[in-house]
Amino acid sequence: MRIKRLVLKNIRSYKLSEIVFPKGSILLSGDVGAGKTTILLAIEYALFGLQPGQRGSSLLSHNASEGRVELEMEINNDLVLIERTLRRSSKTINQDYAAITINGTKQELAVTELKLKILELLGYPEEFVKKTNVLYRYTVYSPQEEMKQIILDDPDSRLDTLRHIFGIDRYRNIQENLALVTVKLREKTKLVQGELKDIDVHKSRIQEYNASLEILEAAIDKCTVLVAEKKQARKKVELELIELKKKIDEKQALETGLEKTHIILSNKMQARADLEREIITIGERLAQTTVDFKESDYRKVLDSIAERKKSVEELRGKLFEIKTSIRSLEIRRNDGLEKRKRIFSIQICPTCLQDVSDNHKHNILNETETELSQIDKNIKSLAEQISALEFSLKTKQQEQNRFEAEKSQLEIAQVRQAEREISQKRKQECEKNRAVIDKDTSALQTHVASLKESIFELLKYDALARAKELDLRKSFDEEKKKEIELAENKKEKDVILRELQRVKDLVVKKEAQREEMNYLVNLESWLSSQFSTLVSLIEKSILIRLREEFSKLFNKWFILLTSVDFTVHLDENFTPVITRNGFETDYAFLSGGERTAIALAYRLALNQIIHAVHSRIKTRDVIILDEPTDGFSEKQLDKVRDILRELAVTQLIIVSHEARIEGFVDNVLRVDKSHGDSKVISGL
Repeated sequence: MRIKRLVLKNIRSYKLSEIVFPKGSILLSGDVGAGKTTILLAIEYALFGLQPGQRGSSLLSHNASEGRVELEMEINNDLVLIERTLRRSSKTINQDYAAITINGTKQELAVTELKLKILELLGYPEEFVKKTNVLYRYTVYSPQEEMKQIILDDPDSRLDTLRHIFGIDRYRNIQENLALVTVKLREKTKLVQGELKDIDVHKSRIQEYNASLEILEAAIDKCTVLVAEKKQARKKVELELIELKKKIDEKQALETGLEKTHIILSNKMQARADLEREIITIGERLAQTTVDFKESDYRKVLDSIAERKKSVEELRGKLFEIKTSIRSLEIRRNDGLEKRKRIFSIQICPTCLQDVSDNHKHNILNETETELSQIDKNIKSLAEQISALEFSLKTKQQEQNRFEAEKSQLEIAQVRQAEREISQKRKQECEKNRAVIDKDTSALQTHVASLKESIFELLKYDALARAKELDLRKSFDEEKKKEIELAENKKEKDVILRELQRVKDLVVKKEAQREEMNYLVNLESWLSSQFSTLVSLIEKSILIRLREEFSKLFNKWFILLTSVDFTVHLDENFTPVITRNGFETDYAFLSGGERTAIALAYRLALNQIIHAVHSRIKTRDVIILDEPTDGFSEKQLDKVRDILRELAVTQLIIVSHEARIEGFVDNVLRVDKSHGDSKVISGL
């Protein structure tokens, strides 16, 4: 895998930016807050989408409705382009569009489908498909604070995390499932033993059920004839009742229509009252509201604000240039101070290999002192210029704030003027709607009178239908009695047949259960005594082998970063044990640079171990280091060159604000943030 290109649109501080990543080592350089970490987060989002617990607001710019990330990579000689978008709705920010293009062939996929496709391309094991991108975090890119966190975790949590990463947590799952299985096997064995006690009783019941079936068959035949006679009589009464109910349905339809008409009429009256109140309210509001807004005044204020903004930007640019010059002078001063320290330690000239006289040393010292004095004068002069510019900047900003306040007052007046015009239009609309409602109300009142007359004519059919329903109920009851009797006989027959078959099947089943019980007893004994022990030994063996190799790699990287009086190794819980001058030292008592060195060494060793365990993943040729030198001393920074040389990966991306690292890498990408917009500028 190699990252080639990244496009960011409305992602945090990036409005629109394209970043090209060359081969070799790359330094993402820039001030704190310039937008370096945003690039790493965008790469991770392009690959895996939003992670559980991650909000879209952490990536989408605050004032943007849509953001976009495009990531172009090379995976096993395939050119892969990933596209993802974020869209802001009224309540939240959602992942919107997702697509992947492989060697020119494009697929639009759902968010989850794209993640599955990426994991497949990267060669991640199947068991990691439904989990977070933990392998990516511990191989390609892990924020420095997260790597320190795994070291600070309690031993059990750290060991569980590493089991998960190494893919050996399956052995613990096997042990837990095995305990459940053995309990279930014991329970099932006891249950089978109890069920085998009554097999002879079931055999005698089979004969009793066969005698009962002969009696029920005769009773069922007699009831079948009587049910047919009662059904015919009931159908005749039903036909007569259907005709009466047609008339009743007609009356109910009219009553429903009357009720609906009353509701509509009531709504119309309520709507008219609401309109009347609104007309009065709007009239009162218009009488009380006056607005004094002039467009020319508003334009003058806007011009004044623009003029002040331009002046502020010019002053800030001058300040930046002077501060940059001061930083360059300070670097030269530090170099001169370092040179002054080394002068008297030189005994032999490195060029001619002759002794260096004290007189010559003093001459070099005098030149160095003269140069340092001139640098101090230049720094003082530039500092005075900064004070003057900052005073001018403060004055312009105060003027801008005054005009901004005036602008706000004019905008309020503008809004009030627009509201007055809207209110006048609404009053006219309400008066028109009131006239329409008056016309509809008159028509509805006429319709109500017509419906009441028709309903009165159909009232007589209610009494006729009630009498016929009594006749039907009587006929139905007689029919049901016989049907119930017939159903009870059939049900009893079915129950006996089912019970007879159940008992027959049960006898056969119990014979088979004897053999099953013997098998379960033997299986439970083997799982408890042999298989469980074997699984535990396998897990311990794998952990010991991984810890030994992990410890060697960890010690190797740590030695490259620290002095020789340190030694480190990993205990049985993969906790770093630091020894200094023969005594163990707690991680909390180390300096910031030493803790960073431990975290970096742990991260690099873990990267190698994971790639050894998961040999098919395709991320071994790219590593991203986020602020790997936080707190490093000057000596430690010099050792970073050895670390970079030792890694020997196709693509190494380092995020750092340390200027010295620029000399260690092949390429420098500078991240600059101006007026809230981040840009990436190619360096070396």
